[in-house]
Amino acid sequence: MKKSVTFALIFLLFISTLSFGGNSAYAKSIKSPSKFTTSSRAYSTTLKWNKVTGVSGYVVYHRTANSKYKKIKTTTATSYIHYNLKANAKHYYRVKSYEKKKGKTTYSKYSKTVIIKTKVATKPKVYTFMTDKKDDSAAIVVLAIKNKSNKSIYIQKYGDLIDNDYADYDRSLTLVKFTSNDRLYYPKSITIKPNSETYIAYVVNGSPTWYDENTMIRFYFYYEGQLWHQYATIDDNYNYIEVDFKP
Repeated sequence: MKKSVTFALIFLLFISTLSFGGNSAYAKSIKSPSKFTTSSRAYSTTLKWNKVTGVSGYVVYHRTANSKYKKIKTTTATSYIHYNLKANAKHYYRVKSYEKKKGKTTYSKYSKTVIIKTKVATKPKVYTFMTDKKDDSAAIVVLAIKNKSNKSIYIQKYGDLIDNDYADYDRSLTLVKFTSNDRLYYPKSITIKPNSETYIAYVVNGSPTWYDENTMIRFYFYYEGQLWHQYATIDDNYNYIEVDFKP
């Protein structure tokens, strides 16, 4: 009789574990992501996987050859772009699915390890041209940018105006564009393709400021998956012109 009671209790405990979300049993019903596709640049990787039906999202883990796995992203998307990585190096990824149910989060097992190697780095070749016209109340500043790199650059929406004489004239900048009917809007970024050039404009944040031959503009751009910044000055105008005549 005691054996029958003991068996019944064990059976009931097992059933309650399945019914009320015991992690080890419930996790077996959640599939791990699979069928990965990858790509890379010098400083970034892209990882994509098939959608797992019925899950709430995914957790991406990353390590290098000399580090341990670390959680880098929780997402509901089925892809992830990892920026600002070391070039010409192997990067290791694993992904879990997870489901939130009745206030409890349950995870799948790790996916298979996905190895992506970043490409050999090349440095951007970017040239600038600025006007030397003085303005004691500059509200918008304009900069010509020429991209002589092998890949496109992506100008970011923020920048800085720096006065080499007086810090009080320094201002933060916000990227703007003008429509054909001269309306102003704020793009997230501006793409400049290889061997192309364009004018970009920034709104001066705060009060208008002083602009002259001692002004620098610091602008930011992505190239090959890495964020770069560069300073534009009047002294760079010569190189902007001469670079097209170099062999």
